[in-house]
Amino acid sequence: MSVFAPTGSNWQMVGAVYADFAKEGHIEMDEGQGVLVNSPQDDARENIHTKWEHGDLELELDVLMPKGSNSGIYFQGRYEVQLLDSWNIAVPAHKDMGGIYQQWDETKPDGEKGFGGIPPRINAARSPGLWQHFHIFFRAPRFDDNGNKIRDARFDYVYLNGVLLHEKISVSGPTRAHQLDGEAALGPLFFQGDHGSVAFRNIRYKTYGIDTLSLSNLQYRSYTGRWDHLPKFDSLKPFKEGTSDYIDIQNASETPNDFGVTFSGDLNIPTTGRYLFELEADDRAALIIDTQMVALDNEKGGNKVVGLADLMAGKLPFKLRYQQERGRSGLHLRYEGPEISWRSLAKPPAEETVRKQQDPIWIEVGEQPEMVRGFVMHADEKLTHTISVGTPQGIHFSYNLNQGALVKAWKGGFANVTNMWQGRGASQLLLPLNAAIQAPNLSSIAVIDEGTNWPDSAKHLQYLGYDLGEDQMPIFRFRMDEMRMSDRMLISEGKLKRQISVEGEGSTDVQLLLASALAIIQQPNGLFNINGQYFIDTEMDAFIQNFADHSELRVNFSSDLASYELIW
Repeated sequence: MSVFAPTGSNWQMVGAVYADFAKEGHIEMDEGQGVLVNSPQDDARENIHTKWEHGDLELELDVLMPKGSNSGIYFQGRYEVQLLDSWNIAVPAHKDMGGIYQQWDETKPDGEKGFGGIPPRINAARSPGLWQHFHIFFRAPRFDDNGNKIRDARFDYVYLNGVLLHEKISVSGPTRAHQLDGEAALGPLFFQGDHGSVAFRNIRYKTYGIDTLSLSNLQYRSYTGRWDHLPKFDSLKPFKEGTSDYIDIQNASETPNDFGVTFSGDLNIPTTGRYLFELEADDRAALIIDTQMVALDNEKGGNKVVGLADLMAGKLPFKLRYQQERGRSGLHLRYEGPEISWRSLAKPPAEETVRKQQDPIWIEVGEQPEMVRGFVMHADEKLTHTISVGTPQGIHFSYNLNQGALVKAWKGGFANVTNMWQGRGASQLLLPLNAAIQAPNLSSIAVIDEGTNWPDSAKHLQYLGYDLGEDQMPIFRFRMDEMRMSDRMLISEGKLKRQISVEGEGSTDVQLLLASALAIIQQPNGLFNINGQYFIDTEMDAFIQNFADHSELRVNFSSDLASYELIW
């Protein structure tokens, strides 16, 4: 609480919170530290704000909304990103979770007083009682030396649960119920406390100024030749040389293949501190500041390397070496530093700009389910034998046939298949069109000793194919020794229900894995909270098996049919 100004007793630090997703406004707290909670009372409904003020600000935090609750984040105390329980709202408005709230003018006629609100592109909100993650970059308004505003406040981006809600949205004035009047270059960060209960954790931020690195006296030299490494250009004779205002390999070279370029000049550093550089080259490159090799990419292909440099304010010698063999060329040099957000020192190639502007390819679901074979990312692993299923009810999932595992589920739009069908489709990746929950990439059934980790491999399972049920949803079928397993998903009341049946000799010795996560907690309402990301509801006698680095939710298979629901 030390970073916040004194406020009402409705705000406190606790160790953990619990909110029943079915009870209006419900929130309970455990003693401890790490979670900031607002629990408004009749005599205590104060807002809270930071002691520090900010201009440009990058903010990340987790937020938990009880059912029906309402709050907000006010940047500079003036521009609100809305916090609201918006679970299962089909078409979100500016007043829903992640919306940029409307402005208000009392002098306008009724029905026109509110204006300028920006709804999120998509409803990425989770169920009440679950933690949700925001990542926001806010740009403060700019003013000239006479105090006249020359640029509106702007949200460069707003992400909720990994989904982009807003990009480069200007806000012409303070939103409704702003905490501070007028507009200014600086202001504190406010959390709203007078509406409903809300909890925050993992609050991280970085404030930014307007200073930037810059290059001066920049010269380039171009060389021709075929190398399988970065050569020592100083010993070679350039075929072209000149000056430039910025790093641009296409301008510096007259040939698309088998060439090299060096850039040298002065790097102007506004503030002493630690700077992070990100160098990405196709094919090879090296960044040298003063005499320090900050970043080196000496491997062929579009690799990305990073390097840290402690730099003193002033001018330092700068050198960038680049080498291209054959194929598409590319050079990106980005950096961030003390009160400096990510910026570029190199002009991206025109081909890359064109490529990024190509239209995406989406699959929408009609009256019948859609099934797509392709690759799906699960954490850092590319799963190559998956089926993704989109449903007319707007609840979708990906299933790994190698493991017999439900690996992802999401709501809203179905699939972005641009990476599969555009160009060569090399990556073959299907991307969900909304925030996806991630279930374990582990087989659903196993015969296993008590206290033993669930097996990583599903060698005990043989995939037999799938049938279509009356609802046109797939029923996946497997064999394990003398047993037969079927696995199907049903959509009911906005929830994903999974049904697994096992028949044959040995079926009574089988265990069923419902979840594997860092933390699994059974809540007072009987639901199992899976790492704060989703709930599992089951009438089976499920139990939690705890290990040193994770927990597993299991069931001893005691009947022919097992079922549970995922709620998020």
